[in-house]
Amino acid sequence: MDKFYANGDINSTERGSGARANGGKVSFSSVPLHLLAGCARVLMGGKLKYAQWNWAKGMDFSDTYDSLMRHLFKWWYLREDFDVETTEHHLDHALANILFLKHYVMTHKEGDNRPGGELTQFPSGIDEFNKPFDEEAYLDRNPTIRKLLEDREANK
Repeated sequence: MDKFYANGDINSTERGSGARANGGKVSFSSVPLHLLAGCARVLMGGKLKYAQWNWAKGMDFSDTYDSLMRHLFKWWYLREDFDVETTEHHLDHALANILFLKHYVMTHKEGDNRPGGELTQFPSGIDEFNKPFDEEAYLDRNPTIRKLLEDREANK
């Protein structure tokens, strides 16, 4: 019976010994909620712009993926931290879009309009995509660059 209760002692009458059967359950206390506050503000703005829980009705996966990628692009390549319209961080918008996609995978499978490997031929190129960079082979083919790196190292 003791293994059932992850915390406390059901047979004790001591203050603070309350039992809770949390063994093996998800620990939400590990989630850094302060990092989700911006995402919550994005959703609050969405409530005003569209309607509360509008996103939960589902839509084509590509619409959400496109929004996700625009926010990541602006943050990564343009080094723009904050969305002009909402003034929330682009990464908070990205988090919201990822949550939407996760929801759609579970609840709106008919919106799954990913192109698939047979159309894109991506599976045939996945080995190339994951091929590691061989620095030694590169430097063997480019002795001038090898010399440049050696000279930099010598001058440190």
